[in-house]
Amino acid sequence: MLKTAGVGFLIISAVLFSILSALLIICKNKGVFILFLLLALFCVRSVTVINSIEKINKLDGIDDTVEVTVVSTQTTPEQGNVRNCTAKVKNSLYLNKNTTVSLVLFGAKSYEIGDSFTALVSYQKIDGDLRHTYFSEGVYIKAVVKEEYGETKTQNGIYSLAGKLRRHITSRILNNTDNSHVLMAVLTGDKAYMSDKFYDTVKCAGVSHILVVSGMHMAIICVGIERILRLIIRNKFIESTITLLLVFFMCVLFGMSMSVIRAGIVYLIRAVYNLMGRNVSNLHSLAFAALTVIFIHPFALHSVVFRLSYASTLGILVLPQLFDEKFKDYTKKSNVLRVIANAFYVSVSAYITTLPICISVFGYVSVVSVLCNVLVSLAATYMLSFTVLAVVFGFIPIIERAFYILADMLADYFVKMVEFFGGLSFSTVSIRNPELLTALLLISYLILYIIIFKPYKFLKRGEVIADR
Repeated sequence: MLKTAGVGFLIISAVLFSILSALLIICKNKGVFILFLLLALFCVRSVTVINSIEKINKLDGIDDTVEVTVVSTQTTPEQGNVRNCTAKVKNSLYLNKNTTVSLVLFGAKSYEIGDSFTALVSYQKIDGDLRHTYFSEGVYIKAVVKEEYGETKTQNGIYSLAGKLRRHITSRILNNTDNSHVLMAVLTGDKAYMSDKFYDTVKCAGVSHILVVSGMHMAIICVGIERILRLIIRNKFIESTITLLLVFFMCVLFGMSMSVIRAGIVYLIRAVYNLMGRNVSNLHSLAFAALTVIFIHPFALHSVVFRLSYASTLGILVLPQLFDEKFKDYTKKSNVLRVIANAFYVSVSAYITTLPICISVFGYVSVVSVLCNVLVSLAATYMLSFTVLAVVFGFIPIIERAFYILADMLADYFVKMVEFFGGLSFSTVSIRNPELLTALLLISYLILYIIIFKPYKFLKRGEVIADR
């Protein structure tokens, strides 16, 4: 069936490409040509991925001796005897080099990012509810580790460096703060030290996005580095090159999640445009990042993280400016009121654009999300900033300790706000009929679009131009 689908996609892609070529010659419409060309490329890429999955699934139940390097892991001693990590294949009888696999490990031993080892594994195809989650990250097969051969080695590459830095950050945060479970999640996205009960409370409060490494992390770290580089180095090429390397390293450090990749690509585009002395639109960068991720991993469209990340970012880029234009006369007289209003605009914008996804996927919505986000968003930003500064100035114990104290105080405030709002009996509303509510939301969005953008004015203007 997959082979038939693959041939069908290839035929459709060829037909589309032929039609587009004809349109380009006849109409000279480059925009339409580029749009359909991207569609054709996406179809071809999808066929390639589908054929790879079909080939890999045939390995189900087969034993193999593989050499792998761990590239992502979140394990703690409290997780019991079953552990999972993601690894890249270095050597295998059946899999190509650099194929990504999900390793299932039994026993007390754990592995860190950058560890390399050889083991006897048994392949298992990925089925069930998590199938699309794995596929969206480019993982198409599991490998259960039966026996490890030789010693575990630590590589000298970028994964090893990221693993060492991550372990250093973890040990420093655990030793210097009382709210390490929050600071670890905010800084690295690692929620392994967070109890299931507290994370459920975070989701009820509607602030789980704060505990995901995203554009906020990239913005705080990259902007700070850029300002330091501009004081030391007055060369755009060197500055942009260092920024590119830093962004790539941060993506590896934070586990190459969807939100990290999206933010990383946006900043990579920004660095390239800065090198060329040109400005780039945030919306164009976001669109290019989405296309890049989808082209690499076509199943990313099935990822809830992917949809939430791009929907919230799109809302934050577009809607706050519209709200500010409507209400700036009321907030321009007070800086404090302007800061509160901006936090409210961002929270409402992200809430509006992600609401349909939350309803369709989770079946419930947080009714306290906007208010809780307004109260904790600024604190979360400074909490992250102080934690980053504590890591940077780790070689000066007094300064490091001072930043950790400030970060811990803000984390304590974050925990109290989350527990209060997330613990309310009415914090979430279960949606029994998501299809009906989604239809009502779409109608509401249409009305909101007409009110804000007033497209009828453009239609009238078009009629006047047509009459001329």
